[in-house]
Parts: sequence; C-alpha cells; structure tokens
Amino acid sequence: MKNKVWLWISIVELVIILGLCFSLFAVGTSLTNDNNKISKQYNDLLASVENENEVKSEQSTTSDKAKNNTEESSSNKAYSIGEEAIISNSDNKPMYSLKIVSVNKDISETDSYYTDGKPENTIEVVYEYKNYAMTDPMRINAQFISAFDNNGKTGKTMNMTDGQTEVADGKSSQSKIWIVMPENKETLTDIGIDYSNDFSNGFDGTITFNINL
Repeated sequence: MKNKVWLWISIVELVIILGLCFSLFAVGTSLTNDNNKISKQYNDLLASVENENEVKSEQSTTSDKAKNNTEESSSNKAYSIGEEAIISNSDNKPMYSLKIVSVNKDISETDSYYTDGKPENTIEVVYEYKNYAMTDPMRINAQFISAFDNNGKTGKTMNMTDGQTEVADGKSSQSKIWIVMPENKETLTDIGIDYSNDFSNGFDGTITFNINL
C-alpha cells in the first residue's frame, strides 16, 4: 500500500515537472518569437532611417551644386564686358570671381601656336579672376573658357596663355588667351563667352558673357 502511494506521488510529480517544462518551453518560444519580431522591426526602422539620411544627403549635395553658381544663376543672367561674375558656395559666401576685361580682333600674336594657322579667325581674350575666400591659391585655366558666335558655333580655345598666376585670398590676376572662331572674325559683331564646369575650383555650371565687338 505504501509503495502504491509513493508510486502515485512520483507520477504526479513527473506530470507536474513535465507540465512545468512544457510551460517553460512555450514561454521561451514565445519570447524568442517576440525578440525576433522586435529585432526585425528595429532593423527595418534602422534601414528606413539610413535610406532617409541617404536621400537627404543626395538632396543636400544637389542643392550645394545648384548653389555653387553665380549670384544671378536663378535668372540665367548674362554678364557684360567688365562686369564681375561672383561664384559663391552653398552658403552664398563669395569664393572667387571672373570678369572679361577685353576681347580684341587685333591680336598680339599671329604664330600658329596661338592661331592654329588661322589668324584671320582668331580673337584675343583678356580675363581677370579674383580670390575672395578660396583656401588654396587659385586660378582660372583657359580650358574652362570658350567662345561661340551668333549661330552657336564654338571656337577652339588654344592652349597658349599669357599669365596663369595662382592668387591667394584677396588677390587677383589677369590672363590672356586666344580663341580661333569658326569664321572670319571680321564678320563677327558680337560673341558669347562661357565659363563652364571648372572642377579645379569646384564650380559646376556655366557663366555666360555677351560681348560686343
């Protein structure tokens, strides 16, 4: 009789222990599932934040590039001879400037190195650049300057230059270049001069000067 009682007690204890084990397993599984759900929600939220930051960064970069233009870029202002075009950063702080000092049909050099063998088509351009706030000494190279006629035909900017001095903050310098136009220069009454996409100075855009000859 005593043995039977102990047997039943043992069976009850075993049932209780199995029940507890099952309960713990169920709780553990539930916690694991909840933890997985929370982790997934966290990762999704993190990815969403990162994507939003990337979009904002791209928008900011685009905005900075758009602002890195002349003060009048929004109205596509065309400058005249002797008029200073100021290039500003994204905070509208003047960084440097460019102006066309003169455009001459009477050129000082007639050698083919300056005229590509076409002195009758060649004009001489003098421009001035000023460093307002560029950290490193800067200059505007001839390769970023081009000229076009009334029909939109662009001339060939020669590699020969007179004066390509780098200037520090607050200083300015002038440079003379030669551009071979598509037609005889005597037929030209006015031209356009573009300053475009000067990666050496971080400028992305175009500044246009309208010049009467």
